[in-house]
Amino acid sequence: MENKLDTINTIEKQLENYIGLYHRLALANYAAIFFLYGIAVGASVLSTLFAATGFVTRGYLAALTAIPGVVLLINNAFKFNARSQWH
Repeated sequence: MENKLDTINTIEKQLENYIGLYHRLALANYAAIFFLYGIAVGASVLSTLFAATGFVTRGYLAALTAIPGVVLLINNAFKFNARSQWH
């Protein structure tokens, strides 16, 4: 009987460790998508302002304008949102 309780306690500790691990992974994935969307919104706002004022050259403006699309491609490739909900 004592051996069975030890086994149950060991399994319970392992499950608690996995719960903590997957909770941290979910937070990391959520933080990654939040950070990437922040970059996309910021780049979109800056590119609009720079296009309106003519503050930067066309090459820099083109690169800045491409950032939101690149962020969406990264998000679709790594699926941070789905991973954060799965964990």
